[in-house]
Amino acid sequence: MSKFIIDTEAGTCRPYGTPIALNIVDFLKRYEGANEYDGVVATIQKWYYGSLVKAPWCATCMSWVFNQLGIPVDKAENVYTLMRNCQYAATQGHGTFYSRSELPELKRGDVCFLLFTGTTMTTTSKKHVTAFIARPSAERIRCIGGNQSDKIQVTDYASSTLYAVYRP
Repeated sequence: MSKFIIDTEAGTCRPYGTPIALNIVDFLKRYEGANEYDGVVATIQKWYYGSLVKAPWCATCMSWVFNQLGIPVDKAENVYTLMRNCQYAATQGHGTFYSRSELPELKRGDVCFLLFTGTTMTTTSKKHVTAFIARPSAERIRCIGGNQSDKIQVTDYASSTLYAVYRP
């Protein structure tokens, strides 16, 4: 007999004991290639805003993934706000948050917060949120996420842009 965790509020069901971090990449892979603002991307925007809103969507995509997988992090449309929500969730016993000064060896499914300019992330920084897949070299990280070249896809980023990590 199998056991499952059913979240009636989020509308999700996952096997009991399934490591969440491994599911983020697998979950997003199912939608790889989805373009903005069609299909699942329209679904994400409607889930977040209540209607189709053509706005930056990497944070709303990750918020939706968290919701679908039952990861207890408050949703956000801004990467900085989502990062702070992940940080708070970790203080409540839901995952682990790592700041730039204490970055871990990355694991598949880690949520990576990237900062492209400056040294401190704010709501107006040039930033991104994505899920770690692998490290093709010491200088690069391979990730899957939303709003990567206007679709859900795998993209390599400079390791130096890694600002914080949330491990659900």
